[in-house]
Amino acid sequence: MAALQTLRRIDPEMRIKTAIAFVHAASRNGVSVKETAEAVGDTSEGSVRYALKTLGSGHTDKPGHGLLRDDAATTGRAQVYVPTAKGRTTLTKITRAMTQVRSGPELRLVA
Repeated sequence: MAALQTLRRIDPEMRIKTAIAFVHAASRNGVSVKETAEAVGDTSEGSVRYALKTLGSGHTDKPGHGLLRDDAATTGRAQVYVPTAKGRTTLTKITRAMTQVRSGPELRLVA
């Protein structure tokens, strides 16, 4: 839950597919829209492109979150998204939240 809360602090209305797209793109060193669409399980590259732009620089009517950037100029490939410093920090927080061992009451199963 803490991992999702990390992303909810950035965007309280973030869709789960956008969150998955972020984790996929941020955990790789350059990922295309097509690769992300396959990982997310979305056949519409248009909706994945929209999600990646939202995670990055945004759209003409709404600023993005600055977690990813289009690295096409560096790689020579069209629309290759890589994490920004903010994106790497966010991914680290998510990873820590998912791997953190929590102590608490023991779970008891009752028949």
